[in-house]
Amino acid sequence: MRGRALALAAFAVLFAGGCWVAKQDWPKYMHLREHGVGANGWVTSKDEGTGRIHYSFMVDEREYSAWDRPGLGTLRFREAAIGDAVVVFYDPRDPAVSGLGDPKERLRRQNGLMGLLIASGFLLVLWWARRELKVASDAHR
Repeated sequence: MRGRALALAAFAVLFAGGCWVAKQDWPKYMHLREHGVGANGWVTSKDEGTGRIHYSFMVDEREYSAWDRPGLGTLRFREAAIGDAVVVFYDPRDPAVSGLGDPKERLRRQNGLMGLLIASGFLLVLWWARRELKVASDAHR
């Protein structure tokens, strides 16, 4: 019974990590890391409910705007004020695809956290398997 609870806990850790990665929009930042161009932008508003920042930036004399979550290599939500300068990376083929901060830094930190979650889940499963093998070995004696 206890072994099943531990296996369920390991699964929950891995599932939570997967949900967290999906929430962080990992594919978009991978794309921006490979193809993105940096620009200067500014904070236009903040959403206290979601913790996201609305920002704007200029490309070829046209203004683009988007929402993004701060952190992981960008300014913190509490520190951001309307009008603050921010670094924005965008896709030059489609500037509507953009994100706050340097995508390399964001992914580096995000991947580190994800690696920690995966390693934790793996260690839980390994500990559980070792425990089950010991119990099975003791039962055959």
